[in-house]
Amino acid sequence: MSLDQLSLGLLLFQIVILRQDVADAGMLTAGLLAVILGLMLFMGGP
Repeated sequence: MSLDQLSLGLLLFQIVILRQDVADAGMLTAGLLAVILGLMLFMGGP
């Protein structure tokens, strides 16, 4: 899935480049799931 690669890239960027911990990983996961669901509904159409 292409979102896996994007998520991993953003995570590594935040940890390696910005040197910050991932604050509130649960909220981040919920947001990514909402994006995946929205894209599925958008691509599927009515």
